[in-house]
Amino acid sequence: NNVSAIRTNSTKVVIGTGAVGTGTCTIIGNNCTGSDSSTIVGISSTDVSGFAGNTSIGRGNNTNGTRIISIGQINTSAVNDALMFGNNLTNSTANSMLIGSGVGLVNFRPSTDSTCDFGIVGGKFKDGYFSGTVNIGTANIKSGVGDIYVGSANSGGNIVGGVSILY
Repeated sequence: NNVSAIRTNSTKVVIGTGAVGTGTCTIIGNNCTGSDSSTIVGISSTDVSGFAGNTSIGRGNNTNGTRIISIGQINTSAVNDALMFGNNLTNSTANSMLIGSGVGLVNFRPSTDSTCDFGIVGGKFKDGYFSGTVNIGTANIKSGVGDIYVGSANSGGNIVGGVSILY
């Protein structure tokens, strides 16, 4: 019920003891620091990038890039276009999303080859629904009208070393 510091002008809102904001930003929480176009809600969270568009909700989050969204606690990212949902996460790959808490992490990284896991050992997905071709190594699985084809990714549409299952 006691707000110890409220500072506002036409481009900046800063609320909380030890809270600091520069440029156009919204900072709500004790000991939070935000830079231009950042939104920080929590305790002891920091955006030091000086660039646009970072959002942090939680405690102890640190962002130093552009367009980073961090929801959780003690998350860190210094790359652009990163999403983090969970606790104790470090996102070091641009254009990526991390979900989880430290271990057991699920990550989606479509812009980086061979780094994305879909599920974990002991934590598999029940069903998958895809549209188009699923590529596994050099093989692919695709469906046609009433057919399922399993063959080489280099087959140019022909089934090479595969089977056709009609239903």
